[in-house]
Amino acid sequence: MKIKDKAFLKKATIISAFFLLIITVSVAALILGIKHFSEIPFSVSDEPVTVEIPQGTGLVRTSILLENKKLSRSALLLRAYGVMNRLEKKIRKGEYELKKNMSIAEIL
Repeated sequence: MKIKDKAFLKKATIISAFFLLIITVSVAALILGIKHFSEIPFSVSDEPVTVEIPQGTGLVRTSILLENKKLSRSALLLRAYGVMNRLEKKIRKGEYELKKNMSIAEIL
């Protein structure tokens, strides 16, 4: 192996390690952000809100319903929280009486 090849390999290894570190830190920050988001209520109001979850409604549709009812800031973050906590299959049909000051963790 030539000296130039060894120097190139060393630089490539350092750059790869740096990018891996950046990706790892970004993923950790995203996970912590979603967890933090899920614990904060959307509102301070304890106003009751009725939500009807139809038969066969999954996490995507439920997250949109909750966002439309002003129980969540973001359907996307709500879905991410649901996926992270494996809640996709735990959505059940029914009529639910929720309060605006409930966090996503409490709702799901």
